[in-house]
Amino acid sequence: MRVFPGARVTRVGKEMQWNQKQIDALIDAAEAAGVYLDAISKTDIAKMDEAEWMILIETIISAYLNKYTPF
Repeated sequence: MRVFPGARVTRVGKEMQWNQKQIDALIDAAEAAGVYLDAISKTDIAKMDEAEWMILIETIISAYLNKYTPF
């Protein structure tokens, strides 16, 4: 079982519990983001233009939802 470092997150005094499918989806999303950032040779978000930023966000969300759909 892979464990995501942020598997236990505290938000406004409440602990958020992630199930294994969500953790796997987070790992896939992080890996997809890394591939995209390598492809554009940028890791500093401040140096991204709007299009690069939007593609990064879309990449993360798409990868997460491809692995885990809560509906």
